[in-house]
Amino acid sequence: GEILEVLEIAGNDLILTRTDPDGRRRSWSCNTHWVRVTDYDHGGPVPHYITLNGNGRQVEIGAFLSEDERPELYRDLRRRLAETRG
Repeated sequence: GEILEVLEIAGNDLILTRTDPDGRRRSWSCNTHWVRVTDYDHGGPVPHYITLNGNGRQVEIGAFLSEDERPELYRDLRRRLAETRG
């Protein structure tokens, strides 16, 4: 089984949908203005543990990525969110 994550920016909403190996789907969304992206380079369950924060929740993103790929994801997410905020 594989983990599938789809991150979508639709208007002012950021939507993360995760499908687990067992087929279970979970979704989280937040207004792009309020989303915070955090890179726990140390102290997380894995190096460069990436989370999205907003709407009173914190969700992991990119769990299936390698240690080298997660910082790249973090930079890309921050850049894209900055673009949506103008």
